[in-house]
Amino acid sequence: MPAKRPEKTTGGRKKKRDGPSPGPKAHKRAGKDGAAQRSTAKPPAAASRPREGGDLYGSLFRDSPTVMLIIDPTDGRIVDANRAAVRFYGYPARMLKSMRISDINLLDERSLRAKMTQAAREEKRHFRFRHRVAGGAVRDVEVASGPILLGGRKLLYSIVLDITERRRAEEALRDSLETAGAMLNAVTESFALVDREGMVLAANETFAVRLGTTLDRIIGASVHEHLDPELVKSRKKRIDEVIRSGKPIHLTDERAGRWLENSIYPIFDSRGKVGRLVIYSQDVTERRRSEEALKQSEALLKSILQAAPIGIGLVYNRVLGWTNDQLARMLGYAVEELAEKSARILYDSDEEFERVGLEKYVEVLKGGTGVIETRWRRKDGTMLDILLSSRAIDPRDLTAGVVFTALDITDRKRSEEALQQYQDELEQRVLERTSELMVANQALILEIEDRNRAEKALRDSERRLADIISFLPDPTFVIDRDGRVIAWNRAMETMTGIEARDMLGKGNFEYALPFYGERRPMLIDMVLSGDESGAGPYARVRRRGEILFGESYTSSRASRKQRLYLSGTAAPLYDSQGNRVGAIESIRDITERKRAEEQLRYRDAILEVAGFAAERFLKAPSWETDIREILARLGTVTGVSRVYLFENRTSEGGILLTTQRYEWVAEGIKAEIDNPVFQDLDMEREGFARWMEVMRRGGHIYGIVREFPESERGLLQSQGILSIAAVPVYLGDRWWGFVGFDDCAEERAWSEAEMEALNVVANTLSAALSRRHTEMRLIQTSERLSVVLESLPIVTFTSSGGEEERITYITGTVEELTGFRPDEFLRDPGFFLDHVHPDDRPVVRSCRMGSARRERAAASSGSAPRTGPTAGSPSTAASSGAPRGRSATLWASGRTSPRKSESSRSPTPACSR
Repeated sequence: MPAKRPEKTTGGRKKKRDGPSPGPKAHKRAGKDGAAQRSTAKPPAAASRPREGGDLYGSLFRDSPTVMLIIDPTDGRIVDANRAAVRFYGYPARMLKSMRISDINLLDERSLRAKMTQAAREEKRHFRFRHRVAGGAVRDVEVASGPILLGGRKLLYSIVLDITERRRAEEALRDSLETAGAMLNAVTESFALVDREGMVLAANETFAVRLGTTLDRIIGASVHEHLDPELVKSRKKRIDEVIRSGKPIHLTDERAGRWLENSIYPIFDSRGKVGRLVIYSQDVTERRRSEEALKQSEALLKSILQAAPIGIGLVYNRVLGWTNDQLARMLGYAVEELAEKSARILYDSDEEFERVGLEKYVEVLKGGTGVIETRWRRKDGTMLDILLSSRAIDPRDLTAGVVFTALDITDRKRSEEALQQYQDELEQRVLERTSELMVANQALILEIEDRNRAEKALRDSERRLADIISFLPDPTFVIDRDGRVIAWNRAMETMTGIEARDMLGKGNFEYALPFYGERRPMLIDMVLSGDESGAGPYARVRRRGEILFGESYTSSRASRKQRLYLSGTAAPLYDSQGNRVGAIESIRDITERKRAEEQLRYRDAILEVAGFAAERFLKAPSWETDIREILARLGTVTGVSRVYLFENRTSEGGILLTTQRYEWVAEGIKAEIDNPVFQDLDMEREGFARWMEVMRRGGHIYGIVREFPESERGLLQSQGILSIAAVPVYLGDRWWGFVGFDDCAEERAWSEAEMEALNVVANTLSAALSRRHTEMRLIQTSERLSVVLESLPIVTFTSSGGEEERITYITGTVEELTGFRPDEFLRDPGFFLDHVHPDDRPVVRSCRMGSARRERAAASSGSAPRTGPTAGSPSTAASSGAPRGRSATLWASGRTSPRKSESSRSPTPACSR
């Protein structure tokens, strides 16, 4: 609001509320803020004419509350002094103007003359001196001095500011800091007090030691000088954030193998601005290591339980609690369907349910493991043969829970039954033949032909048994007691590529060569010898009586890089006298099942990262805050070589360009983030038009690079990429960019489950981008609205609502309309009501209390209460608002004409909230 000229009256000068301060703006700042050092050394032109510029400028000099002196630099004589100077120094004006500056300045004559010369030549403008006043007291002062031309003479115009109390406060602060420093040095955490630029004002010994220096060297130095350049950039950003927001922040970082938890707290000055900051740091390395070890242990246990090929669970009083995924898959249920259900749903009858509980819990109560065979019913009604093992967490208290494992032995039971049937048939035939031979011995000559027929029948039987083994669907082979192959069925020929004629009669573990590439014992040898110590190639071996079950893996014949997972079952063979004469082993290829399980584990791991990303994006102010950690986690769980993020933009010529923004690489893999090729890459020109078309439709790009179109292979193969996957990221309906995954170690086949999981991660990032975009648009809209409101010739403000009705925002035009500054309305909730015309206050008060709600319109209405400015006639403030229930009230006020001020009064003005 422009300053008004002072009014002349016959009764003397009339003081006006909140009128302009006497003296130039530099004097006002020196008096109000105590910051003369920030005022210009050269005084305004008006100040150089206290005697020539008339009463106005003379008054500005004489009546200013700031101490002002005009000094002759040639001899130090005080040419003039204003009234504030007379009051400050305590000398009469005439006496003060007869003195020299050396009479009051305690600096020696030579040094004082040098200072005046510096001020006269404008070499230096701000000084600190000690002045003695009339009573003999010594005051610390700051002086801003510069040359002026007065009456043809070059003099010094000096502004004097008393800083004695401030100096005492600074000394008290130093004493306080020394005391605090002694206390802080007694603790193991590090503390530091820094200014806005990072200059260390105070610190304890621990802070200096952690920075590799001493306390004497760090005090007064910049903390950034003792940090790595990369860390300095991050720390400055964090400090700026605290200064800007006025709120403390907490962060954790790692340096030299130690983890530190850091906190930065703001300290506000008298103006409510952040002037200093406290940095607190605590070494949490040991705690982090303990937490990390616990997390790894939990993750390992979880991985083991979930990866186990058998069903595992926990029951409380025979009610199912936690179960692993394998148990749910085995029974055809979802994990959630089994939770909190009675184990009775798994049994076909109440009798079997009671039998298992009775027999199994006898062993459990003894502290042992209860093992029993039973039958469970799947969700679809089919029955499974189950080997159930249970053990109590606390045998003395079964309510603590019982851990159980469930092994599906349905196939094994069927195999056992079939094998037993074969053995029974063989024994029965042998018995029959033996009986026939005994009869034939009694009449050897007469029954020689019968014996020959019996031998022929026996050979036919053996041949039939061999045919049965040959046509078994599972690869099967038989060895005799010497370890030589006596049967090698067709399924085995198909699996190994070795025909039976090439394997029959071979020994010395030659049958292991097709599987492991070396001669080594297999499951069948363990059965034959009874020694299980050589179970090296098998992941685990289980025994059921004399039958052994085991799983192992080997390299595929098609590719040495691909694993072939096998499940084997082996049992001994006996003759009719019970002598062990050989062994039989059946092998089943379970590779597809294992791969499916592995793909599901990959998918679940990726979805866990997606959940982590969603949580971080929701909490962080920007999606870029945690993007590097998210990419690193994705790279780790997927086992790829690189994970990166590209962002698209459209050039002025309408060409789609894409740029690599972030990247994570595995150890030993070359980073491409600094490759200039990936900055503003023209995808269509570089041969990636197919990618643009697919990802614009929301599709994925994935596969083996050598199978890609020729236009794409060159750039990809130059980075050593063997297989790749890319999922699009959208900002609303616009294709924003994509997340890419490179495998430089093997030609990986990406499954649909993995791609769906990666798409979830991309959608999470898309949601974070949309959120950030929406927030930025709201901020821009708010800023534009503020500019518009400040430019309108009306007053607009918002209030908090409620009985107190505190004003939360008001435009600067209120000072022009009413003569009151905006901060007066913001500071005092009752300020507005106090300056409403007394006759209009009941109406305004009833509006605020809601008693006039029956008299106003349902949507919004207006009133015209009169307000009193600082000078002149009252003004009428036209107001309007929003219906009750909104979070604020919007008022627009403008000066009304004198005619309206006198005659346009509403007896019951409407109001709204």
